[in-house]
Amino acid sequence: LIAAYAQLDNHKRIGELLQSNLKSMPKGADLPPQQYFGALQALLEALNQSGDKAEARKVLATAREDVKGHPMVDKMNEFLDQLSGQLNKPGVGDVMEISYTSVQGHKVDLAELKGKVVLVDFWATWCGPCVAELPNVKQTYEAYHDKGFEVIAISLDQEKGKLESFIKENDMPWAQEFSGKGWESPLAQKFGISSIPATFLIGKDGKVA
Repeated sequence: LIAAYAQLDNHKRIGELLQSNLKSMPKGADLPPQQYFGALQALLEALNQSGDKAEARKVLATAREDVKGHPMVDKMNEFLDQLSGQLNKPGVGDVMEISYTSVQGHKVDLAELKGKVVLVDFWATWCGPCVAELPNVKQTYEAYHDKGFEVIAISLDQEKGKLESFIKENDMPWAQEFSGKGWESPLAQKFGISSIPATFLIGKDGKVA
């Protein structure tokens, strides 16, 4: 049934079927992890496709109650934390609230850049694909900065000195945020960043394009 509704792009009905499936499963100590979390992830995906993040958050709250009493409850809650973070990943039309003081000492507030096109870049010096993409980012910045293009970066590095040296050596003029917490970076956690590079293009209207 789910496969049939998927072909029809009827994500609402898929969600209803999966919620019914989850409700019918044993809870607590008898909860079957593989079946339960397989259905849960499929349900969250369906809700994501339909744009119903509020319902997805309710589903996760219910899941936290369902797993109570299970021998693996701690691991399950860690996984639920990951799923919760993924819900925060911005989509087209969303507004990202970002403000920080950069390692260069500049205050940055994304809201104040409305009217410009902004690339929000989550990256790290230890990330090979991030470094490989850097020449393209620099080329775009140099070509369009005078026309209103900005880059604001959030580094997932843990060594400030290494980051500052890399910025200087590679002549990166845009503002860099650094918390020193790696994957636990507050901004990475806020927006559900689980892999890098993760980039978001913000339109002149201040929304993710």
